[in-house]
Amino acid sequence: MHYVILTSRLDPDHGGLTASLLRKSAILNRELGICPQIATFHDAAGFPEVCADLRTRYALPPEIEFTNINHHYRAQPTPPDAPTGPDALSRICADLPGYEARYTYDAAGAPFAATITVDGQAARRVYFRPDGSVFEVRPGDGSPKAAAAQKKAGAAAEGSNGAANSTSDGQTGALAAGAVSAEAKQVAARAAQITAGCEIVLDPLTSREQRFKTFDGFRRHFMDELCQGPLTYFICEARLLDKALLSLENRQARKIFVFHSVHIRPGTDIIRVGNRALLKNLSQADALVLLTGWQKQDVADRFGYADRLHVIPHATQLAAAGGERDPNKLAVVSRLNEEKNLGDSIRALQQVRQVHPQAHLEIWGSGPEEASLKSLAQELDLAEAVHFAGYSKQAQQAFDTAAVSLLTSRWEGFSLTVMESMAHGAPCVAYNTKYGPAEMIIDGVNGYLVEPGNVEQLAERVAGLLSLPAADWQAMSQAAADRMREFSEARLAERWQSLFESLRQPVAVRPPLLKRAWRRVPRKLREPVGRILSRS
Repeated sequence: MHYVILTSRLDPDHGGLTASLLRKSAILNRELGICPQIATFHDAAGFPEVCADLRTRYALPPEIEFTNINHHYRAQPTPPDAPTGPDALSRICADLPGYEARYTYDAAGAPFAATITVDGQAARRVYFRPDGSVFEVRPGDGSPKAAAAQKKAGAAAEGSNGAANSTSDGQTGALAAGAVSAEAKQVAARAAQITAGCEIVLDPLTSREQRFKTFDGFRRHFMDELCQGPLTYFICEARLLDKALLSLENRQARKIFVFHSVHIRPGTDIIRVGNRALLKNLSQADALVLLTGWQKQDVADRFGYADRLHVIPHATQLAAAGGERDPNKLAVVSRLNEEKNLGDSIRALQQVRQVHPQAHLEIWGSGPEEASLKSLAQELDLAEAVHFAGYSKQAQQAFDTAAVSLLTSRWEGFSLTVMESMAHGAPCVAYNTKYGPAEMIIDGVNGYLVEPGNVEQLAERVAGLLSLPAADWQAMSQAAADRMREFSEARLAERWQSLFESLRQPVAVRPPLLKRAWRRVPRKLREPVGRILSRS
């Protein structure tokens, strides 16, 4: 059996999704002996170096392989008829007069890619093997401006009878001066066809050329190449890749999708854009893994196919005792994004300090909201009481010395930060948002659940925790840690193994129910109706 975890990208400063899939990979390896292949689809010259760092950080064995769509094709043998060196780029861009090339390089100093611009707008993206041959071409950067530049460049090339220019590091130069030869015209005409009607071209201008009309078609081709017999389990962690995997036609493939966040826009009944491809085509999926029972019920009630929905929450390990607890310390570990709503944590601190003047807040993480959050702290006269610690690979250690952690997100898929806090013995006060906190926190026993947006109640619960006698606080801390025993690594591995075994035989593909028909089914009957249909 072969196992492939699909994710859009891997970054050194990553969030919960990347952390969870890397931890899951390590757990499946330790507990089941599975060595998943982790495949990414982003444009990253430094991919090998990032992977080396993540392998060390998450203690991943060499048997767990990282692969990237661009680096995969970069490593393929060079076609014998492929142009190399400066000639390669000049041929690829022969239809773009006056172009300029901006290069990115790999760790060895070899060109990895070049962004080709015309009149300052991206018109083409070209990727190189270490020997200088071109293995991939994309038109522009996918933006409307790039498409316009491509059209303008094509018109200019036609009007110039195919005059071609070559550039290096932004320095424009002429490939030929004076009259344009017949050969140059042919090269320009051929170059103009490279990306015509295509978003991706592999090994252009060679006998091995492959053309893909869409990025999803290219991604699907890569996934197909990752299949290994007799069976390959694809675990798709990123919604960007759903369409490609859903459309993969390979009898060896089993298609498993994992939701890490809410599927409905909070406060509405509207499906989030990224989730629509999958939820409207659940009949094409072998399994959808949700992190909570609450979300599974919501998905089943609205979309049916309950037999394909599985709950597998994250796992954690109980942390060893850290430093001495600070009885006045509040901790938050989070990306500083709008959806995390960290302003409410700061506003709650202002009220808590009316009862506990020494209370202070540590915020670990980085993101676009940092400046506005610092301004809010300043505005509330809390500049000295709120410490922005930035991003850290060991941010969860902040819970070792905290008396309480906070979660004020507008929505969550599960919330690794609640799990980590409780595993470190720090009770959490959390907004009871969809989804996650209620799966872990037993209100008043190992933490508190608060009405979302109710800052006064949040502050009241935090102040109450800080006021507890030492023995009572210790009891709540111990209850938090004990609760995390139910989310052990062995239990996670057991659930995944059960899912894999259930999918050894392909799941029957059924035509999706008409929306109107399904909505007429009473909510209380949707679960049993879904079970009946799953057997049909």
